Amino acid sequence: LQLDGEPVGRAVCISGEKGVGKSTAVRQSLAQLELPRGAIYVMVPPRGHRAFLEQLQVSSKFRQPSAFVLRIKRWVDGVTLQKTGEATPDELGEALFAKLKVVGAAYLAKYGRPPVLVIDGADILFKENPKFLTKLQTLAKNAADNNTLRVVFVMSEKAVFEMLQSHSHSSRSKVFVVGDIDDNEAVEFLVSRGV
Repeated sequence: LQLDGEPVGRAVCISGEKGVGKSTAVRQSLAQLELPRGAIYVMVPPRGHRAFLEQLQVSSKFRQPSAFVLRIKRWVDGVTLQKTGEATPDELGEALFAKLKVVGAAYLAKYGRPPVLVIDGADILFKENPKFLTKLQTLAKNAADNNTLRVVFVMSEKAVFEMLQSHSHSSRSKVFVVGDIDDNEAVEFLVSRGV
């Protein structure tokens, strides 16, 4: 993953007004990665963080049964209790994040570069559950520290960007702001492409 021609060794925040082409630019950049791309692109569904986790589960081909077993050992009498049921969003998130770390380390060992997770529409997660977005930022920070995953947050809302920058984890991120281009820049681009 490169930004402004330099390899990115951290998480990335891409911010800009709606409609300036952030998502298109990210998808085009991912398509240009050498094979195997090692990229997971998730457009956050409008239904919030549970739907995002389910989409991430599908996009990353993570197979976990909808039922889980939670084992709790009681230290006093050595009894193991079991609870079976559908995984909560927190349990699914923790399982997915743990798997991403393991897969990221294996991908790094095999290909010499960490995989990329693009979270497009981070605004939706912020509006629905800011604490969950903070968990994703913690994942991005830890993954950057361990060089096992690069996380890219794509957003339009300034409040989301400010929240992400307010945490100490922001020291592990690089910011890229996408803005409108003027007519001369547009003409120059089109001419350079033979239009």
